[in-house]
Amino acid sequence: MDRFSEQLITRQGDKKTAFLKGLVLAGVILVAALLIMLLIWSGFMAAPLCLLGVVGTVWLGVYLMQGFNVEYEYIVTNDDLDIDKISGKRKRKRLISVDLKSVDEFYPYLNDTELHTDVTVLAEDGTGYDMWYVYIETESSGKVAIIFNPDERTRKNIIGGLNPTVRAKVNAKCAEEQTAEE
Repeated sequence: MDRFSEQLITRQGDKKTAFLKGLVLAGVILVAALLIMLLIWSGFMAAPLCLLGVVGTVWLGVYLMQGFNVEYEYIVTNDDLDIDKISGKRKRKRLISVDLKSVDEFYPYLNDTELHTDVTVLAEDGTGYDMWYVYIETESSGKVAIIFNPDERTRKNIIGGLNPTVRAKVNAKCAEEQTAEE
């Protein structure tokens, strides 16, 4: 039986993103104000050029602001996990593609979890809750950790694609945590 799931996660804005959006907005207002002052100063001689500049500046500002909106898509197809980053709902980039049979660990990620890796791929929603990590070793990148927010359906599909020894460890750890909560 085939395993397939798609999940779309929207990254929450942080202080850095809010600051950058504010800079873009301030820049748009400043450039538009300068162009309008130039229009008035020139006695409306350069009206078409200044109005075109204002429209272009506003369009560029909207384009840049939309680029700050980031989504991650997790796609599990049988034994493969693909994670894509979608910027501004217009640009898609494959962050990583993993053969689940090569995964060494798949556990919940807590903020104090230490991962000794060469590469860490962050594809999480920014809230800090319900995060998991996948740990693999590759020839090209070395030790890689992927931190993300899979929902229950995606987690079950990932667990189903793991090699049997890792799957047994994950199921035992999840059962242990569930009995600890009760």
